[in-house]
Amino acid sequence: MGNFATDATGNFQKDVTVPPSALGNRQTVKAVLTWPEGPLQVSETLHLTIDKMVETLFLALMATTFAILIAIPLSLLPSRNLMAGNLLRTII
Repeated sequence: MGNFATDATGNFQKDVTVPPSALGNRQTVKAVLTWPEGPLQVSETLHLTIDKMVETLFLALMATTFAILIAIPLSLLPSRNLMAGNLLRTII
């Protein structure tokens, strides 16, 4: 049947001559799509995904840092040997 090219919307048109012996029978046309291969190309979606992954890691590190800053003083409050005479420990 030969080669053919598609238009901008992906449609194509090709005239096919059916032999007289096949008239009236069901016919099938098979189109195989091929395109040249090249090196891997990074898509915009991959860039966006990597940016969001890095952003998520930084948010996790920020949350861990803030949690440590709050957890260390709170963990020292109930200790009797370090906060024995403190009014704040008495209130808590």
